[in-house]
Amino acid sequence: MIKHLPKSVSALLASLNPAWKDSTGIRRAPRITARLPLRALILGTEVRGNDKRYVQSLGGYTRDISSIGLSTFLPNAPIDDLDLLGEHRRMRMVIDLPPRPVEVFATAVHQEWMQIGSEGGWVIGARITKMKPEDRKRFLAHLSLLDQTYLS
Repeated sequence: MIKHLPKSVSALLASLNPAWKDSTGIRRAPRITARLPLRALILGTEVRGNDKRYVQSLGGYTRDISSIGLSTFLPNAPIDDLDLLGEHRRMRMVIDLPPRPVEVFATAVHQEWMQIGSEGGWVIGARITKMKPEDRKRFLAHLSLLDQTYLS
């Protein structure tokens, strides 16, 4: 499998098809801009206290979504010292998708501190690794409502 294409080839493919990623490889699915509220848990970052384990829940929203991944914005998230791109770092996200939330497990593939408007926070690009079949069905149906590309 080709993981990285030379920038000139990648740029050519991007100009021919917007589903291609422009400089870091191939985009495997078209992304749709969608701002959906979410709660994210970064698994493997438990804190102990009073003989209990806690995982910090981070609030934010999606920036764009696809059938295989998503980009999120987590404003003011205190994750400076976490290696989100670590080999086994997984996230559990609950996305407020009407009429009820869907649960998504994902692995971070990109993280970047960004200022969006007056808010600073982390932009996390993640690959979806697991969803319940009924959640995936609703998630894909929502994508098809946003963009005709996802209609079968």
